[in-house]
Amino acid sequence: MRNFERFATIAQINIDNAGLTDKAKIIVGPAITTLSNIKSNASFDLAFIDADKQSNIEYFIQAKRLVRKGGCYYCRQCKYIGNDPTTEATTLRTVGEKGYDGFLYAVNKPQHQLELHFMTDF
Repeated sequence: MRNFERFATIAQINIDNAGLTDKAKIIVGPAITTLSNIKSNASFDLAFIDADKQSNIEYFIQAKRLVRKGGCYYCRQCKYIGNDPTTEATTLRTVGEKGYDGFLYAVNKPQHQLELHFMTDF
């Protein structure tokens, strides 16, 4: 997803050169609008979040909706977001000029279904 056509063109050239044209699609437009328009039955393996930092929480919420169970999120230059029981996550903070240097790496927890089996013959 790119907000500027110029960057989308460069990304498409790189995808084509890598031989991944049939596996990747570039979407041009504001990420917050575009993400919310993607149907939640989409199944992404990875979400790489590197956009306007003020919207990182919203991007993370949208990515959680779209990334399959067991899939990963990587959020570049983020602040600590908080605790989310549906993910396993770690953050690494770095020292720098910005107030949000560092990154978040998270995995969407698989949903384990509890199966109960009752013994009826005693």
